[in-house]
Amino acid sequence: MIHERIPSINTTDPGSNTPSLAEDEATIDIAINTGKNADTNLVHRTTNTNSSSSVNKSTASVKRLSSVAQMYDVDGDGELDEAEQQMYDMDKSKRGYLTNDKVYTMMQAQIDIQNQLFRTRRIMFVLLALVVILAISNLGTSFAAAHLAKETTTNENDELSHKTNGETISTQTAGETLDIVRATLDENGRRKLCDSDTDHCWDTESFLSMDKHDCKRLRKKCKRGNSVGLRHLWPNGAKSYVNACPFTSGQEDEFGISHYRNGEGKDVYVEEDDEGHCKFRGNALQQGEREFCHGEGHCIDYNIAGNPLLCVKLDFVVDRCKDICDRRRYTQERQKECKIRCDYATCQQKALVEAGEYPDLWGW
Repeated sequence: MIHERIPSINTTDPGSNTPSLAEDEATIDIAINTGKNADTNLVHRTTNTNSSSSVNKSTASVKRLSSVAQMYDVDGDGELDEAEQQMYDMDKSKRGYLTNDKVYTMMQAQIDIQNQLFRTRRIMFVLLALVVILAISNLGTSFAAAHLAKETTTNENDELSHKTNGETISTQTAGETLDIVRATLDENGRRKLCDSDTDHCWDTESFLSMDKHDCKRLRKKCKRGNSVGLRHLWPNGAKSYVNACPFTSGQEDEFGISHYRNGEGKDVYVEEDDEGHCKFRGNALQQGEREFCHGEGHCIDYNIAGNPLLCVKLDFVVDRCKDICDRRRYTQERQKECKIRCDYATCQQKALVEAGEYPDLWGW
């Protein structure tokens, strides 16, 4: 602060340099006034600085958005939210507003979304209805099965029957094929299976036999009218099949020989031994013409005009069969297996055996 020195009018001593009382008072007044002015100027500068700072801040927040972007600032917060930003991005020409084309595109997209949502909801309702229907059907099936179980049982023949009147309930069952094997009797009268082609029991008084468990199943299924087939495996690997049931006529004897006539009009005779095993015979089990056989009695009694079927192994028949194996595109192992199967006896007409050749109409 600068203190001015003002000479006083009244002096006690004109030659003296010491200020008078009046001069000192004037000096103090000037100093006070000068200090006040300085403080006032400082206050004015501070106020102006704060006011300018707030204005600059407001201006800076506004200047963050361009003039076009400010037109999309709907809430006026100085920033664009997600919706405002998308509107701004759609304005490619930067007009500050959206044209009818843009609005139409937006509305079309909104309608498409609503349609998709409606279709999705409709599909969900359909699926829900299907689930309800399936649940109800399963529940109904369970109740029906429980109710049926109360009224049905199985009889001695393993058939489903009604509890009150004992009548058999008709059911559809699949057919079954049971195996029969070649066997003979040993010195003790017990059954002995023929294991292979080298076994001499094939050349003796052998017969076709079935295990006692399968024999019981055969009888039960035939009585019920089910389809049952018999399968016979030959030593060379060939298989023969016979239709045993359902039979069209016959007679069942639990302690003797039962007789069945199948749908082809051929006869099957079944006899049980002491151990419960079954012995089979009949023309239904005999081999037809050109079918494999192993001895006398294996071929069907086919005797027309003195021309019966004979079980013989003819070289030209075997060679013809092997030629067929050679013409086929088999592997070496497969061809060998095919030729081994050819080297076996077959049922042939007596006239062809005597002629020593096959006619071409046989197609071998």
